[in-house]
Amino acid sequence: MDPDVALEKLRKALASYRKWSAQACDKQALNEADKVADHFEALDQWLSSGGFLPDEWSRPTGFR
Repeated sequence: MDPDVALEKLRKALASYRKWSAQACDKQALNEADKVADHFEALDQWLSSGGFLPDEWSRPTGFR
């Protein structure tokens, strides 16, 4: 997996989701998806601005 391609796809999917989310029928599911999108955007902005990685992403885990 190429993480740069994955991030690009996530960003495009998020933009598409934001565009079409107003048409969703299930309010609770939409609310939860909005939370996911909001947190992704915040983390993306933080990391893109030079912020540090979350602890879970910065710990060495070794190879399996």
